[in-house]
Amino acid sequence: MKSILGGALSIACGLLTIFAGAEFYKTLRFSDLVSTAARAENGRSISQSAMQRAVTLALELEQSNGCREDLVMPAVTIMLRAVDEAAQQPDLSAWVDTLTRADRYMKFALGCSPKEGNYWLRFAMLRRLQGENTAELAALMSLSSKYAPVEPDVLSLRMRVWLSLQPVTRSAAASALASDLAHFLQHAPAQDIKDFALTTDMDMQSRLIDARRK
Repeated sequence: MKSILGGALSIACGLLTIFAGAEFYKTLRFSDLVSTAARAENGRSISQSAMQRAVTLALELEQSNGCREDLVMPAVTIMLRAVDEAAQQPDLSAWVDTLTRADRYMKFALGCSPKEGNYWLRFAMLRRLQGENTAELAALMSLSSKYAPVEPDVLSLRMRVWLSLQPVTRSAAASALASDLAHFLQHAPAQDIKDFALTTDMDMQSRLIDARRK
């Protein structure tokens, strides 16, 4: 019995070692992706070659169905940065291709983490670039609000996206928007609330007044 148990433990330890080694290799493999994403998030400049390398690694991660959150999140940053950069270029076809690729990538990211409110928000932002489909955007924004109701960075960005949407889309997601406004008024810094109020249109002003009354 001892020998059987000892053999089983040896096999388990061996498998754990192999798994740990594989994960360590993956960490090293995608280190350029992570570091480039960190630079993007900090607003630092990124060379074209570094961006191309990071995009290639992001696509490699997608093709391998690698759902490690510490890699998928940086890859999302890179794919969205690529869309922003392509929008600055005169080549419309290249921008559409980049947008389509990022759209597909967000579906992959959501498949990995369907309860990640930040991903639903980023997906909404991408879809907004393709036109304002009221029902779709209302659903995406509502999912973002549901899964990331009070995360400061996500909520702050979501409020800016609400401002960019048409009143009809806001009405289609009225419950989620009302919840976001309540959380925003409760948790956001006073200056952020003041700045937001100064940029609202009449529809949003009315919703903001209602939220303050509650």
